[in-house]
Formats: sequence, C-alpha cells, structure tokens
Amino acid sequence: MGWQDYWEHDSSVYVSRRHKAAHYNRLADDLLDFATRTDVPLRRQNIMDFGCGEALSADRIASEVGRLILSDGSSRVSEQLQARFGAVANITVPKPGPLDEVADGSLDLIVVNSVLQYVEAAAAGPLFESLAIKLAPSGQMLVADVLPPDLGALTDARELLKFAAAEGFLVAAVVGLRAERLPRNLGHNPYRLAFVVRPSKSRV
Repeated sequence: MGWQDYWEHDSSVYVSRRHKAAHYNRLADDLLDFATRTDVPLRRQNIMDFGCGEALSADRIASEVGRLILSDGSSRVSEQLQARFGAVANITVPKPGPLDEVADGSLDLIVVNSVLQYVEAAAAGPLFESLAIKLAPSGQMLVADVLPPDLGALTDARELLKFAAAEGFLVAAVVGLRAERLPRNLGHNPYRLAFVVRPSKSRV
C-alpha cells in the first residue's frame, strides 16, 4: 500500500475527539508562531499545508493570513476539507495529485508536517522538487514531526542533517535548497525533528 492509499482509509491515531482537536489547535498555534517570525507580514502570506489531514483549526489560521491552501493526497480527506471550509473565502482545497492549481513561486510558506514517515524513499526527492518550485524566492518550507534516528551521539545538528540527506528527504543538492534544524518540533512531540528549508542563494 502506497502512502497516499494509506490515507484513503480511516487511520486515526487519536484516542478521542478532544485529543484530535487539541492536536490541531496546537499545530495552528505553532504554525502561526513560526509564520509571524518570517519577513513577510502575516496578513500577506500565502501558506500551503501539505498533507494537512483534517486541519480542524484551519479557519483560525486563515483568519490571520492572506491565503491558506489545504492540500491532502487523500480524495476522501480533500472532500471533507471542501465541505468544512469551502465557504471560507481565503481557503483553497486543490484536488489530490499534481499541484497545478498552485502557481510556481507563489508561496511564502509550505508546511510539511508528519508526512515523511509515510513517503517511500524513492518518492521523497521528486516530492520535494515538486514543492520547491512553488516557493517564492524568500519562501520557506517547514518540515516537521520527522522521525529521528536512534539519537545517541547524533546530537550535533550537522550530523542530523547528514542523516536527513542520507534518508533522501532533504535533497538540497538536487533541488537547490538549504536546510537548518529548528530548536523544537511542530506540535506536541518533542522527540521528533523539525527543519526549515529555504531556496539556496544560487537558486534565487
């Protein structure tokens, strides 16, 4: 079963509705906090949440930003998102598949949270390449909830980035990106990793 097929089924990892709501509320808090600390004013930012899931707090995010794109590879989830947020003027839910509806170079922030563990290694490079072309020259990609290796001696950020590159999900040399590990993860799990990925100067 491929990673997109996996999410066509009900694969909830939440113990209750309250747990699910708290999860998405925390993600919204962290996303807005990160976006606030970038160079582009929050009200002008075009943001895409890639692999967004049910995105229960998306309306709260949308109320603070210019445009919010909710992209999910599951047609089932996308239909639910459209039903829930279709009336919100600045929320867009593209169809699953190639992001043809999103203009190249148009996004200030792409959030890729809790996605990579479901992506086959061979698909990771092409996935990041398809996302990178959507970033504005000053845009950023927030890659979070990444499963770490057995940390042990891998406490140095450079070693962690080497691990990331070896696993194929930070393909800086391939698509002209540079990555930096963030001090903490997005969401509730402090034991997973988060990276900010930006276009390299040579790509701009």
